[in-house]
Amino acid sequence: TYSRCFSLVLSLLDSSESARKQLFGHPSLVEEFSAEAARPVIESFTRSAWRRKGTAEEITALMSVFGQVSQNESSYEGIKESMLAALLSPSFLFRLEDTGAAARTSRNTASPHIAMVSPTELAVRLSYFVWSAPPDEELLRLAENGTLQDDEVLRQQVRRMLADPKRVALAENLGGEWFDYKKLRQQSALNKRSDKMAGFYRTQFEEALLFFDSVIRYRQPIFSLIDAN
Repeated sequence: TYSRCFSLVLSLLDSSESARKQLFGHPSLVEEFSAEAARPVIESFTRSAWRRKGTAEEITALMSVFGQVSQNESSYEGIKESMLAALLSPSFLFRLEDTGAAARTSRNTASPHIAMVSPTELAVRLSYFVWSAPPDEELLRLAENGTLQDDEVLRQQVRRMLADPKRVALAENLGGEWFDYKKLRQQSALNKRSDKMAGFYRTQFEEALLFFDSVIRYRQPIFSLIDAN
């Protein structure tokens, strides 16, 4: 099922010049890719799909897929098959954590057995918590250069992310679970036959969502959740 779904999505590249230009650097369907030209394309795609850089072994395996398909079909199809292999990897389907993290030294001397997350894992956790989405380029870059775990850099990134409209996901998911107003949206969907009731539940959901978001956006005191007018 995953394979058919991802293959269908990748087939959209056949009719989208802008997507091909963004991924490949040019919109052509006929231009052949050498292995040297294909490698950075595959590395860039994998970095976005897996929310981290692929290891040398992983990229070699994807390049092997590219080589095999290119020989039988075309280099364009080879790149698409490499992308398909990346999307079928557990690294895309699951948010895996580095099992070697336990070997890293904790900064907390009182609890030396508590393992620190890696910078990339921190970027992923932060992004999915605030945005319910993969980390963007800035987060990944800071994680890769080792500065994301610096206290001031981390605070700056949290402020930046909370200023982004994508922060509404925090109100939808955290607020929706905490105050249980997700049920209002569900009730709106269940009342499709009654526009009046569906609209009532949808309005109630949106009011709760926007109120919770305003607490975050305008840095209101937490007590406003209790005593707001």
